[in-house]
Amino acid sequence: MRGATGWCDWRLSGREMRVVTVALAKAAISFNFRNVWVAGKNLLVGRFRTGMLTLKSIEIAGGPPMADSGNPGQSSHNPETRRVGITRHAGEASLPGEDPAATRPREAGAGLNESILQGGRVGSFEVLRLLGAGSNGSVFLAREEGTGREVALKVLRAGRGDGAGEAEGLEAEARVQANLKAGGFVRLFSAGKSPRGPWLAMEYCAGGTLAGWVARRALAPRQAAGITLALARSMGLAHAEGMVHRDLKPGNILLTRERLPGDCPGHDDLRIGDLGLARIMGDGPLELSAELVGTPLYMAPEQAERGGQVGPAADVHALGVILYELITGRVPFQGAAVAEVVAQLLRDEPVSPCVLVPSCSRDLEQVCLKCLSKESSGRYRDGLALAADLEAFLEGRPVSARPPGALETAIKWVRRKPAAASAWAMGLLLAVSVVAGSLTVARMTVLADQRQEEERVGGLLRALLSASADGAADILDALKGGGETARRMARDWLADPGIDVRGRGALVLFLYPENANAEILLGIAESGEPALLSIMAGAFESHPPEQEIVKSFWGAIRDSEGSGPALGVASMLAGLDPTNAAWASLDSRVANELLAETPVRARVFASLLAPRAGPLLDVVGGMAAKPDASPVEQAAAYQVIAALVGDDPEKVVDRMMRSRSPLPGTLVPVLKTDRERALAAIGRWRAARLEPAREAALRAMAIALGDAESLRALAYGPDPTVRTELIRLLHTAVPDPAELAAWLSHGDPGVVSGIVLALGDYDSGTLNRRLGKSLGRFLEAFRSHPDPGVHGALEWLLRRRFGRGREVDEAMAGHAPFAAAGGRGWRAGPGAASWLEVRGPVKIDGSALVLPATPDLIIANGAMPRAAEVVIPRSFAIATKLVTRREYRLFRPELPPGNDDIHPDAPVRGVSLSDAFAYCRWLSAREGITEDRMAVPDGSLGLLAMPKGFLSRPGYRLPTDWECEYAWRAGTTSRWHWGSDRFMLDRYGAYPGGISVAPDAVASARPNAFGMFDMAGANTWQWSLTCGGPRLAAMRKTIIDDEAWQFSVDAAGYAPTDRLLMRGTSLLSLPELSASSYRGLLSPMGQGEAMRAVFGIRLARTLPEGGALKGP
Repeated sequence: MRGATGWCDWRLSGREMRVVTVALAKAAISFNFRNVWVAGKNLLVGRFRTGMLTLKSIEIAGGPPMADSGNPGQSSHNPETRRVGITRHAGEASLPGEDPAATRPREAGAGLNESILQGGRVGSFEVLRLLGAGSNGSVFLAREEGTGREVALKVLRAGRGDGAGEAEGLEAEARVQANLKAGGFVRLFSAGKSPRGPWLAMEYCAGGTLAGWVARRALAPRQAAGITLALARSMGLAHAEGMVHRDLKPGNILLTRERLPGDCPGHDDLRIGDLGLARIMGDGPLELSAELVGTPLYMAPEQAERGGQVGPAADVHALGVILYELITGRVPFQGAAVAEVVAQLLRDEPVSPCVLVPSCSRDLEQVCLKCLSKESSGRYRDGLALAADLEAFLEGRPVSARPPGALETAIKWVRRKPAAASAWAMGLLLAVSVVAGSLTVARMTVLADQRQEEERVGGLLRALLSASADGAADILDALKGGGETARRMARDWLADPGIDVRGRGALVLFLYPENANAEILLGIAESGEPALLSIMAGAFESHPPEQEIVKSFWGAIRDSEGSGPALGVASMLAGLDPTNAAWASLDSRVANELLAETPVRARVFASLLAPRAGPLLDVVGGMAAKPDASPVEQAAAYQVIAALVGDDPEKVVDRMMRSRSPLPGTLVPVLKTDRERALAAIGRWRAARLEPAREAALRAMAIALGDAESLRALAYGPDPTVRTELIRLLHTAVPDPAELAAWLSHGDPGVVSGIVLALGDYDSGTLNRRLGKSLGRFLEAFRSHPDPGVHGALEWLLRRRFGRGREVDEAMAGHAPFAAAGGRGWRAGPGAASWLEVRGPVKIDGSALVLPATPDLIIANGAMPRAAEVVIPRSFAIATKLVTRREYRLFRPELPPGNDDIHPDAPVRGVSLSDAFAYCRWLSAREGITEDRMAVPDGSLGLLAMPKGFLSRPGYRLPTDWECEYAWRAGTTSRWHWGSDRFMLDRYGAYPGGISVAPDAVASARPNAFGMFDMAGANTWQWSLTCGGPRLAAMRKTIIDDEAWQFSVDAAGYAPTDRLLMRGTSLLSLPELSASSYRGLLSPMGQGEAMRAVFGIRLARTLPEGGALKGP
């Protein structure tokens, strides 16, 4: 029976049947009767009883595979290969001691050790989220403590690593990875054991698997050769070290980062993973339990015949299968059952790639077929030899692979067709013996040619019935060259009742307009397969269908309203009947379905819907502009818009700028197709007066297109709203951080600090891969750049994204001060902390100040009287960070209550005013500052009276409110130092809300333009020296920040109504109450005890007239 599924007429020889049977038996033994992964699919192998080695019935089963160190949901398999399994006969009992449930198909993740997620830690790794799960274990995204590096954490499922061999396999995998010097493999960072099971910490590859990436796009043959060349080089180096992988397949090859459409991965982007089946050559024979290893679709014939006795040639064969699949979209041998695949592997020659893809070069075809030779001696000796030939092909040089000679061709043909070979031999004998037999020989030659053509067409038809939709498109093109022979055979096959619905549809498409069956054509349209729909649209354009077919399509639209998808049928009707009045209600339905499609599929549908592009653009544009549209919904809308406008940069820019909240990252690839036109369209929009979000989006797109002028939007200025929004968007517009980092040589410090902050939006893995070699330069810039904003941004990036806190502290040790433009600089303070230095006098624009007399008035009224300006007459220094628990413990090992179970670098809390004074005095005394130069009183004696002239003394003290204001605003006049967008608060302040929530480590959030951290909140308030209450209510036009404004000039000068202004964060999670938009008022004398639980310290000191202080 011919068919896309089921058993085929194999005609196996006795030897081949024995090999297939033994191969399946070995598969059952090799995996200890657990789930066997075949082509990335789960092969459920039933147990074989002692002395009863029999094949069981074949059945289809379902279930996803275990992911490796890539993205969640991206499986390591060809999505078109179905999972098959060998199961027990009906009624067969379980083996003694066996759990009957153990052999049932498993749901994804069922029974896995989910306590790993709940526990939150494995070894020194903090578990972030589950990437994938299988029957043997799980892979998690985790972050390494100390370095901040993101890793893929592979953990065996609880109870699986004790007696079944999985633990030994994991350890073997770790040994191979640890000892492997060749590049291009997933790196192993560490390994260990925990109560949850053995684990490996490996390189995290954010781009998923090559299988998942290839499944979403078609590759040109040269791209396929380039990818295979990178893999062959890596494997060749491993072969030189004596390692054989034995299970190479696209599902085991990972991409280091997510890639845009058309962005083909190169050598640095590919990682070979899953070395669990790798072995070192020379280790000796393997046990039977490991003999049949690898995936049948990719294994070499000798792996199926001889199990583990394989060498580099087996990996070369797998690379050939991968190359074949990348070129043609299908593997050389496919089948509904494992036995069928193994039989084809041992018996058949693959269909030539050039037959399936006529654009494939003959040289590349020969390279591919040489890799797929049945005999290992006929292949390249190792990966490096294959790489050399692929490199020669890509460079236009002759390749060493050659077409098989006449004798070799004859031998292969005799092996495939022994009966036909006998006939040829007899004919040749007759031709030699009897001259009259020449006519018979000629006739036999014609018949043989016909049989050969029928064999070729039959192979294509068989491939068509089992191919994916994308693969079917290529095969249908190849069949067109078969002429009437192909059409005659297709008619015969179509008459076979054993052909399934999907196969009948493919045959009808090939024969169209002959056999134009309305029901089958409608079924193809309803399938929603873009590749098949494109073929059908082309057929309809050449031969418009009968009106009855069009009516049946509209009837299907009506019948499916509210109950099923309409996109496939509608994409056909767009070309057949684009002006029908029914489109008025169909457009929005089609638009919604388009938004749910993947970008690659959406682009195909958009091309089919081109006659309705105008109305659909209006609908999708309206969806993107909805006030309640989420960023994800907007991104999907932009992708559809880009597809519908046909890669026209001007239209793309226009549509995006008319949306509510532009997200440029999704559209930059379209804009790069015509950079000049795109920049011209951006320039026209920039001439208009735009709101900040649109202005930032335009700038981000222009920067992605290489426009240096647009970088000026990152310069420091009084209103940083556009700058802050641009920083947020840059990583989406410029996917490669190395490309963005190339602008760090810019001379403007605002531009440099903005780019550094934008780099922090890339994931840590991408940063380390692309910029890890530049860490030395980042550290040197951190140590030497004079601008405090650049210095602070680099500290945040190095500590929080690169995990280089130790190197940052070392770079700061004993550092001399720097002076920057505008009378500002930075210096190293106690504990290698950074301090902002300000040369006075300085002024603060009072128009931006909001100064409440009591905490309640700001909530009720939203504003209070304002001063015209505030003048700080002195030079001063203020710490860029709050004092941490680690630093405070050097002063007092016993921390105040409420500091338990908090990060050691979190702000210390629960500090009273007298304790804050004591800490300042302790620091001053360490530097040899005498009592007459101390800036704060001795609180331990019960004295809170400030010494006269304390603002001119060099000792450590608390900052005044106005010093905080100046440092917090960083030259801005907007409501917050990042601008006017309240929703940016979570980027610039650790702001969880509630006094019971433990604060994050200091400098977790981004710094401001002066390099100041946590000025917008760290869930910790900080003391200042400035009084509020009646003094603040009596606002003067100009305020001089002198001692008259500060707390208690002397003991007699303190009024019970005076309360100190608190700075820090709203504990109510209200952005309106954050930092400089709000000051709390608290009496330091016996009031507000509950609030003191969240009080910390920020230090300040007055600079002498000459400028900088001496070293700490």
